[in-house]
Amino acid sequence: MTLKDFLKPDKQANLEVFSVSPRLIPVNKSINFNLYINSSAREGVDRFVCIWKAGKAIQENDVSEIAKKFGHIYIAENQRNHFFKDLGDNKNLATKEKVEILKNAALDHLDQLFHNTDDMIQSESIKKCLVECEAAAIGLMESIRNYDLFGLHDLIAELDFHDHYTLDHSINTGLYNMMLFREINPNATNEQLKIAGLSGMFHDIGKIKLPNSIINATQDLEPEEYIKIKQHPIWGRDLLQQEGIKFQRNHLNIIKNVVYEHHENYDGSGYPNGLKAEEINIFARMTSISDFFDAITTKRSYHTPLEPLDALGVIENTCGIKVDPYLFERFKRKILKDEKLDSALYLPKDFDPCCPHTALDLMYEDEIQKSELNENDQEDVIHYHWAKKTQLPKIS
Repeated sequence: MTLKDFLKPDKQANLEVFSVSPRLIPVNKSINFNLYINSSAREGVDRFVCIWKAGKAIQENDVSEIAKKFGHIYIAENQRNHFFKDLGDNKNLATKEKVEILKNAALDHLDQLFHNTDDMIQSESIKKCLVECEAAAIGLMESIRNYDLFGLHDLIAELDFHDHYTLDHSINTGLYNMMLFREINPNATNEQLKIAGLSGMFHDIGKIKLPNSIINATQDLEPEEYIKIKQHPIWGRDLLQQEGIKFQRNHLNIIKNVVYEHHENYDGSGYPNGLKAEEINIFARMTSISDFFDAITTKRSYHTPLEPLDALGVIENTCGIKVDPYLFERFKRKILKDEKLDSALYLPKDFDPCCPHTALDLMYEDEIQKSELNENDQEDVIHYHWAKKTQLPKIS
């Protein structure tokens, strides 16, 4: 193959590109993005030329030839979402590798926001993070399309950990959200799954305004610190409703609602506004389940995680109090089929998954029998069983 065998070069000025390993380009099929090389021979001067157009099938030997002749291969930033979608659907790569790449891409942009030194984070920075995380969510959605809860939990456990727990937790919550939404709504569109993922990724964005001493705490918070951490839904909403964030308005509104409402409890005991039941946005009700599940199943240096089945049992025992019982029941039926949860594990009523805990303060049913508790103690324990048969809400 000679240079003439490639498409006539298409020169583009001021093009923003990113470098990609040749082995990540899907082969023996049409690709949905252009491939570029840097044709400049001058150090410090870039001259990117398109040598392979989107829509044209590319073979393995084509990719090898391009890499051999030109060294680096580039893709335009404005086609990153197309590349990530193809990457997520690439059957030649292991799922772990794909998810690792896509997760790290989202982590990098969230990390930049969390380490922004400006007093006021600019709307342009938030918009860029939304766009880049959206691209990663598209690829992740394809990568985990066939995963159930247990498979996804095992996959997440195999991934490298970021040293900033909140960022790892945010991506994990996004992954669980996409899986959960698909399980409770098998006819979910890709747009809905993408928004579910983005909502999870951004749910704790308000923690940007918290000092690292609180975010990275490894022990129980002082009362005044907990007062501060309870402000993060408000701070997150305020960040996302700045003027100038150019993102699909209806999508941004859903994400903003999730950020603001993901700590509202089904019985109205949550914060910041004490909303209850269907007053809470359905994506926020779903995110609270994903948030809760990841918080008690992810290994932290200061407490041992629960196994997935135990975690599901703990969450089930909060149905109607913390989480939406109808969403959880639909989710549970999909995951467990005809199996039943019969967990005797409970958490204190004031357990908040966003706070660090030196240990999960688990209690067993035989430890909290009415005969052994005074009236005040009974109010502090989540012990709720519901068996009401009702039609589950339609998810639009």
